[in-house]
Amino acid sequence: MNNQIIDFLNWYFKKDETFYIFGLNNNNQREKFTYKHNLKSIKDFIDKIEFHNKYKNKSLYFTFNTFKKSSKSRKKENVEKIKSFIFDFDEVKTSKEDLKRLLKHFDNKCSYILETSINKFQVCFKLNDFNTDFEEFERVNKTLSKYFNSDTNVNSIEKLFRLPHTINRKNDFQTKLIYKTDLYFDYMDFLRLFKTIIQEKEFKEYYDSLKDNKKTLRIETKMKTIEKVKIDKDFKIEDKFIFKYKKLFSIIKDCSIVDIKYIQSRKKDCKDFEQIFNEIIYCRNLLNKPIKRDLENYYNERKNNFFNSWLF
Repeated sequence: MNNQIIDFLNWYFKKDETFYIFGLNNNNQREKFTYKHNLKSIKDFIDKIEFHNKYKNKSLYFTFNTFKKSSKSRKKENVEKIKSFIFDFDEVKTSKEDLKRLLKHFDNKCSYILETSINKFQVCFKLNDFNTDFEEFERVNKTLSKYFNSDTNVNSIEKLFRLPHTINRKNDFQTKLIYKTDLYFDYMDFLRLFKTIIQEKEFKEYYDSLKDNKKTLRIETKMKTIEKVKIDKDFKIEDKFIFKYKKLFSIIKDCSIVDIKYIQSRKKDCKDFEQIFNEIIYCRNLLNKPIKRDLENYYNERKNNFFNSWLF
């Protein structure tokens, strides 16, 4: 497996580029590592990260953009170059159709497609060299992701993609690189598509909210009402819990991890999971970070986090 990982990284990066490899234990969300690499240094490290993936229950990720050689951390301001336009389809019931709709705009081509779990896909379009403002690039990528029903959380330029040829330790799924080609794409093609999409009111408003950094306080209108998931849209919580969630988000930035940390914190004085889950929904809506995944599956996963952790 490690030869396949090295081959992929050699294909994706150039020899003088710097990137980060991230490992995370999906069981406890605490055991993790972040290492800065280039194509030379990763060769000496590959056996170690494969060991963590196989035997230490850590999922592995890589930065899809490159970082300054002098960088000390995986922060937005340390990104040196935009390499790809990316999409993350994790809504199981619609992912195949969403993916098909995206590819249709690009003659059914992209740079690679990785199946990260059953019917979940990460899609990459490697880009020819271009110049643009990084913040504007993020807004364009997020708006197109929203249009194609892709997870917008992954579109921040410092974020990670799952590393191909590794095991997804959330569910022990062996990731599958189901399509790969040497094609590169022009950013202008995405920009033209973007300019067409924002003619629609919904996506123009979304783009403007990103541009103006507005935090909308509306309840997500597209939230699914699933009988097994007890969601109360009129639910209110104490300010101290809103502050707790926002504080976690300001540090971690990834809502899925924030949710787990929040559950771990709240369960100390609250045994009612439905109460806690509604608090999460409420806080996510305050931050305009609705759950993009199937709500029932997400509820069940977080419920497992809640009850399984009582065993320790």
